Amino acid sequence: MKYVKLILPAILCVLIIYITKMSIWYYPLSFGLVIGIINWEAHKYNAYIGVLLSVVVSFISFWLAFFSTGIFSFFCELITNNTNIVIGEKSMINFTYIIAPSIIAPLLVFLSYGFVFDFSKEKFTKYIILISIVLLILQSSFFYSNNDFLKDSRLIPFTIWQVIMTLSLQLVLHQKAKLEKPVTR
Repeated sequence: MKYVKLILPAILCVLIIYITKMSIWYYPLSFGLVIGIINWEAHKYNAYIGVLLSVVVSFISFWLAFFSTGIFSFFCELITNNTNIVIGEKSMINFTYIIAPSIIAPLLVFLSYGFVFDFSKEKFTKYIILISIVLLILQSSFFYSNNDFLKDSRLIPFTIWQVIMTLSLQLVLHQKAKLEKPVTR
C-alpha cells in the first residue's frame, strides 16, 4: 500500500491533465490538489488548510518560476550583448527555458512545500532534490533538442515535470516512515 501512495500522485496528475486537456495555467491547481489530498494526514496544520496551502504554494512556485524565465532571459541577453559572447539565439532561448522549469521551479517547490509538510533534512532529501533536478534538466534538454519529435504533445514536457516532482515529493514526505524504527514489544 505504501508504494501505491508513492506513485498514485504521479498517475493522477497525468490522468487529470490528459482527461481534462487543461491549459498549462491550471497545472499548479491539479498538482497542488493531488499532493494536498493524497498526503491528507501529513500536513503541518489542519488537513483542509494544508490542501489549500498546497494549492497556494503550487501556484506561487509556478508563477515565480515562470517570471524567472523572463528575468533570466533578460540577464542572459544583457551579458551576451555586453561581453560580445556569441551564442546562438535559439540555444540561449532554450537554455533559459531549461533553467526555470528544471532548476528554479523544483527548488521553489521543495522550499515552499516545506511550509506545508514536515520534510526531513536527511541526506536522502538532498539526494532526491539533486536527482529530480538532474532528471528535469535531462528531460528539458531532450525536449528542446528534439522539438520536432515532441511537437503537439500535451503530455510533454510539463506533464513529465509533474511526474518527476510528485514522485520526488512523495519520496521525501514518506522517507520518515522508512527511517522510523518499528516499536517491538
